Amino acid sequence: MGWIGKVTVLCWVIRAMVMALLIAEPAGAQKPRVEVFTVDTGLPSSTIIDLAQDASGRLWIATRRGLAVYDGETFRVHSSTDGLPSGELRAIEIDANDRVWVVTRSQPIVSFWEGSKWHRLPTPSKLDGVENVATSLAVVDGPGRLTVALATADSGLLIWNGSAWHRFDEGAGLPSNRALTLTVLGDRIAVGTSAGLCLFAEDELDCGLRDLDPRLAGEILASYQAPSVTSNERLWLLGRTWLGTLQDRTFEVVTEGFEMDIFDPAIPAAIVEDQAGGVVFGSSAVAFFLGPGESRARLLGLREGMGGEGVTALCVDREANVWVGSLRGLTKISSRHFVSFDVSSGLLEREVSAIAELGPGQYLLGHNTGLTFFDGEQAETVPFDRPSSSRYSQRVLEILIEGDGAIWLVAKDMGLLRLTSRRTWNVALTIGNIFTAEVDAEGTLWV
Repeated sequence: MGWIGKVTVLCWVIRAMVMALLIAEPAGAQKPRVEVFTVDTGLPSSTIIDLAQDASGRLWIATRRGLAVYDGETFRVHSSTDGLPSGELRAIEIDANDRVWVVTRSQPIVSFWEGSKWHRLPTPSKLDGVENVATSLAVVDGPGRLTVALATADSGLLIWNGSAWHRFDEGAGLPSNRALTLTVLGDRIAVGTSAGLCLFAEDELDCGLRDLDPRLAGEILASYQAPSVTSNERLWLLGRTWLGTLQDRTFEVVTEGFEMDIFDPAIPAAIVEDQAGGVVFGSSAVAFFLGPGESRARLLGLREGMGGEGVTALCVDREANVWVGSLRGLTKISSRHFVSFDVSSGLLEREVSAIAELGPGQYLLGHNTGLTFFDGEQAETVPFDRPSSSRYSQRVLEILIEGDGAIWLVAKDMGLLRLTSRRTWNVALTIGNIFTAEVDAEGTLWV
């Protein structure tokens, strides 16, 4: 457009806006944004056993000294006075009807929270000479049918069918009595044991998956499926030296070569996939992170700001934050990760007073004494000529991009400028101090 005929001067400022980004750290800082919770912040114990989030957004936290519920501000602790069974908790599960289920570790007692109180299922019987030790819990609450699955470290798989407990052990086709992990897959339950993977559905075990790959006939330490996907989507599986996925009966190793140390055999390993496609996994002794598209996992621990070096429980909440339980506390990894840029990144100045997007990933930044063209990696600086007086301000207050790509600048004492190239410009208007400008729907430029 021709600017001479289309510039109208107002006697008052239509809009005043100054953008100031005070950069605190260089762009190379890539540590996750974390917050750590311990007994000092309200947990009954810093040893985290398991985690789950209910439909209202509350985080349920099983610890070595009881159960806590976090509403985003405070912790509410459940105890035996609320009807919660005494004894160390082993697992938490939340069913499709938003009932919270917990199980104690030794001589397992399964309880569920409903109607503001805890209710208990009958205690499963134990084999002669064998102590039931719970390792994992899964609940399928389908139409007219409730299935509660309990994995044990020495007694196989225990199933509550709504009226009684039934045992599936080596004699019933389970590859091993050492069941380590359970994951709900629609109306089925994936059962990981020390000797491979099986599926349980409609009171039957299917262990044919063990024939797909030798790894699926070995030790399965942990399994995970994001709650937002359907039952035929991928299932994450963890072995001692590999992490893989199973989808449509196709198994793929995603990364391997690490060593999954087990510090406490009573606490199983864990996996979770964040909403960006990254995967956090580990045991109580060591934790790893595998970024989207990466083939090699890297350690995740105290150096990255975590509460501890290992993982005992993992959860992704509705805001896409990742919660990591460990033997030393609970860590929240924020989903909103900010990267800072300053002069060490190539910017003209530390302070940015105006920003405009020139195209996808291409930005023009205004400063006190010039401009920076920046794409997140490369920066091209354009300093203004040094003013004759220190009282003369060149601060860029506004950057406007017209539909035809024309770039207009409002620089306080310099006036209204139009860029003719990255390093040249024409002064379009000088009328005292100009603070802002706007282009309306008809293409008229107001200052």
